[in-house]
Amino acid sequence: MNDSNFIEVNGIHFETIVPKRVLNLPKKDVIQKLSYIGKHILTPPLHPSPGYPVEIGIRITNNSDRHLYFTFNFVLFPELIRAETGEIVEISGGWISLAGVKEPDLALTMPGESTSFFLDAKICWLCGNNYGISMVISGGQFVFAPLDLGWYQLRFRYENQKETKQLYDSIVKKTQVIEGLWTGQVLTPFVEIYLV
Repeated sequence: MNDSNFIEVNGIHFETIVPKRVLNLPKKDVIQKLSYIGKHILTPPLHPSPGYPVEIGIRITNNSDRHLYFTFNFVLFPELIRAETGEIVEISGGWISLAGVKEPDLALTMPGESTSFFLDAKICWLCGNNYGISMVISGGQFVFAPLDLGWYQLRFRYENQKETKQLYDSIVKKTQVIEGLWTGQVLTPFVEIYLV
């Protein structure tokens, strides 16, 4: 079953959530304006602005007949392309954490229930007339830059091949094995966003 922002696979409904599709860019501060003026003197002219939050997430609905766990640690990856050219926007920076799975990284979803997961997403000016979108997900951060004004398409790749995960419980100081994770790979349909 396909729609503009969801796909259903074996009774599991994956939906991209972007409530505001038109994203207004933040204004440059004084330091960024000076950085742009002196871009030929300063190498590289880089002064990121404070991040302005953007709501970007995924909703997973369990339409199967059994409860399932969904994890968000190293299984959820955003993809961004320029709508007019089909060009993939490269990841220009970020980081990866090897801390392992924590309790907020797992969601038990009963039949007929949904689980939503929002990224810590922010849009900011980087240097000159460039800006980027930073998306922090459990296990790492992706920075898509440089971006221009215009239409983009966003989707998620959700891929989990392990039916179990080890979860360290810091309260009882023991490792617990969580069973019943959904396994498979899904590409959510693209959702259009417009940067103005």
